Formats: sequence, C-alpha cells, structure tokens
Amino acid sequence: MTTKLIRGLLVWFLWAAADPAYAADAKPIATAAPIVSAAEKEGKVVIYSTTDSVAAAPLLKDFGALHPKITVEYNDMNSTEVYNRFVSEVAAGGGSADLLWSSAMDLQIKLANDGSAQEYKSPEASGLPGWALWKNEAFGTTFEPITFVYNKRLLKPEEVPQSHAELVKLLKANPDRFKGKVTCYDPERSGIGFMLLTQDARTDPAFADTIKTYGKVGVKLYTSTGAMMERILSGEHLIGFNMIGSYAIGKQRKDPNLGVVYPKDYTLVMSRIAFSTTFCPLAGRRSSPIRPCFSRSAPTYKGNTPPPLSTRRWAPASSRFRSAPHCWSTWTNPSASNS
Repeated sequence: MTTKLIRGLLVWFLWAAADPAYAADAKPIATAAPIVSAAEKEGKVVIYSTTDSVAAAPLLKDFGALHPKITVEYNDMNSTEVYNRFVSEVAAGGGSADLLWSSAMDLQIKLANDGSAQEYKSPEASGLPGWALWKNEAFGTTFEPITFVYNKRLLKPEEVPQSHAELVKLLKANPDRFKGKVTCYDPERSGIGFMLLTQDARTDPAFADTIKTYGKVGVKLYTSTGAMMERILSGEHLIGFNMIGSYAIGKQRKDPNLGVVYPKDYTLVMSRIAFSTTFCPLAGRRSSPIRPCFSRSAPTYKGNTPPPLSTRRWAPASSRFRSAPHCWSTWTNPSASNS
C-alpha cells in the first residue's frame, strides 16, 4: 500500500479513535484523488493490531465506506504476537504490515526507535496532546485506565478492594478462598501484561510483598481482557487486576454483574500506539498532501466512565498526571468512585 495512503489511514484511525461518535457525524477531509487512485490499484492495506476486531469494526466500516475499492486486512492479535510477527517478518526480508496499532506501548516505541516507523510531520500535530506524539512517528490514539474487575454476585461491596494494598490485604486474609480465583495478564505471553507489571514495580512501594502474595494464591494468567472477564462472570475467578478499563466498561454495560474499580492509590493509564511502517512501498517519499483530520477537538468526557476507544480527552473530576518514559502516564485519582 502506498506510503501516502497509509498515512491517510493512520490519520483516519487517530481522528476516529479520538471520538467515534464525533467521527460518525463529521465529514472527514477528502484525500487527494491521485493518491486514492494509486491506492485503489494496489487494492489492500494490512494492519496488525491488538484492538479487538469487534471494537475496531466501526472504524473499519467507515474507512470501507470512504474507500470501497480498498480492502483492509485487519489482523487481531495479542501484543506479543504483533511484535514478534512483525520483527520476524522483517528479519526474513519478506512483506509485513503497513500499519501497527498496539497497546504494548514500550514495544511500539522500541520499534519506532529502531527505525521501523515512518516519520509523518503533520502541520496540525499541535492539536494532539503532547504525550500522544513521539518524534512525529508514533501516535497515542487512546487514554485508557487500567482497573480491577470483579464479580458483583460473589464479592460483597464491603469486600471489594479499593487499592492495590487493599487487594493484597484481602488475599492474605483469605488465601484458601482466593486460591486460583484471581486473574491478570500473562507477562510472558502478553506484551501489555509485562509492561503493566513493570509499571506496578515502579509505582507500588510494597511491590515485592504484592507479587509474593499474588504467587501464593496462584494467579491465573491469560492474554486477553475478554477471556478474563468471561471467567470472572462465570464464577471461575472472583477478581482480576491490571485489566483494560475500556473493555471492562463496555462489558459492564451489557452485564451489570461485572464490577469495575479504579484503584485509589494509583491507576495506570495506557494508550494504543499507532504508526505506519517502513515496509510500505514508496517509503522514501516523505511529503504528503493528506491534511490531518485528528486536529478536530474531541469532546471532554467527565466522570469515571470513558467510552471505549474514545478517551483521548477524557477528564476525571479530580486527576493528577505524572510523566513517565515512552509516552506513559500514571493517573492518581483518590476521589474516583467505583462501579
């Protein structure tokens, strides 16, 4: 797929992911006709992504409506698979994805720093939050809190932990009850799972005791939030930590038996990072006539329930941000209510 159209697709994802409801009502700025014509001759764009196909479907549908002659090959994988597949294909010297979109922020930035991302100097980049832009190469498209998720039918309100310290206290007090009943991402098989644990290690002052407690209750490990939520709702597990809040909130709207907690001691925040790769044909052409659409101002969301994939400008009632490496932010919100 041509470099110019890949950039156009990246812009579309950035704009639509910033606020799907807004994107549905607004008219995007048209891509120049010669670029569309060239892209239609090539016929396909390949995306490797960690975003669930169901969640990405509205974005892909809108792009398809605009460009019906261009097929989007959307590969939904876990974050480690996205990274490993791209790296192995590059090493083999064959073809690979045109666009990478992953929640494993550290792996995405590593790829960008290793030279796998194309530079895109947008004249409207100032419309993005500063943390969402990495060297005009990688772009943060979401702002998603990392939460606890639990089964409301099996945990009483007074039992639900409101912080990482309270979670550890609960597990220590009831080791037999919670044996095999706690879940989180597998840090060996999931890139985001590993990244979240490294951030816990940096932020939790009692992390050594925390991880020891997790080990004693035999935390069950998975590679997707969806799988963990299904097992929590079934009663196989009672509670999960380090789970993507946008997915949890979406699931909770369909099943009120799912409870969500924004930990009061600290709530990690991740952003799905997108970039166009240097595997695209015509990679040497750095100029682009595509006018970025992501400069449009997205609405500000207030409260504690961000819509999935539309969290770029989400603003809790009380929040403080701390910068961290690789576009990482940690949100501390002691006044946040839980649901």
